[in-house]
Amino acid sequence: MKIFKDEEKLSPEYVPPNLPHRENELNMLKIFFSSIIDGSPSISTRVIVSGSVGTGKSALVKLFGQKAISEALKKGVDLKFLYVNCRISRTAFSVLRKLIEQLKARLPERGLSNEELFHKFLDYLDYKGSYAILVLDEVEMLLREEGSEPFYLFSRVGEERSKIPRISTIFIFRNLEI
Repeated sequence: MKIFKDEEKLSPEYVPPNLPHRENELNMLKIFFSSIIDGSPSISTRVIVSGSVGTGKSALVKLFGQKAISEALKKGVDLKFLYVNCRISRTAFSVLRKLIEQLKARLPERGLSNEELFHKFLDYLDYKGSYAILVLDEVEMLLREEGSEPFYLFSRVGEERSKIPRISTIFIFRNLEI
C-alpha cells in the first residue's frame, strides 16, 4: 500500500507543469529574455527575483527555464539553462565549476582566477554558438561568503567583450537587504 501516488512531487527538484497565479511573472520572464530565446540578443539581460521563503521563486524560474529551452529549440537556438544553488555552492569558484559541469565543457578548473575561468566559459559558448541563462539561487549566501565581488562578476558578464552577448542572468534573493 502506497501513501503517496507520486513521491517525485515531494522532491525539492520537482517542477510542476504550471504554477497557478504566477502566469504574469512567467510572462514577464519570457518578455525579458525573449531576445536570447530567439538567439538574437543585443544585450545581456539581468533579472532579480525576490520573495519570502516558500513563495515559489525557484519553481517559477525553473519552469521558465523549461519553457525557454523548449521554445528556443523550436527556433533552432542552442540555449542552456544553468541553475546553481548558492546555499550549496557558496564561492564564485564552486559556482563556476558547477556551471562548467552542467555544460559538460572541458575547461581547466585549476590554475585560473575566477575571472579567467569565466572568460574561458564565455569563449566556450562562443565556440559552440550557444546561449545560456544563468540562474544563481539564494545568491545572498554567496554574498555573505565572498562579499560583492562574485555578484559583480556575474552581473557584469561580458561587458568588455565585443562579441555577441551569450549569457543572461537571473539572481534569486530571499532577502534583498544584504
